[in-house]
Amino acid sequence: RPVHFGPIDPVVSRELFIREGLVRGDILSRAKCLSANTRLLEQLDELEAKARRRDILADEDTLYSFYEARIPAEIHQTATFDSWYKTESQKNPQLLIMREEDVLAREASEV
Repeated sequence: RPVHFGPIDPVVSRELFIREGLVRGDILSRAKCLSANTRLLEQLDELEAKARRRDILADEDTLYSFYEARIPAEIHQTATFDSWYKTESQKNPQLLIMREEDVLAREASEV
């Protein structure tokens, strides 16, 4: 039977939540930032395809770092994330909205 992993190992649980859920998009969340970020990443992916380059979009570790730096340590599941984000996004609507400079690879020169 499924067991909530957060109380067992909150550090690993948080890492999995961010990497698998937020970076790879494997969660169902109503947070508007996730759909906005997905659109941006898709646009940059299309740009890579048109330019025939694979060095424009930053790697998953960069995306992970973006979320990890902004989300409190105690957030490691969708329900607490949604609740936290709902409150925080009212104070700072751009908190988790990625900008191009957040997700462009440092090596990517003009395209």
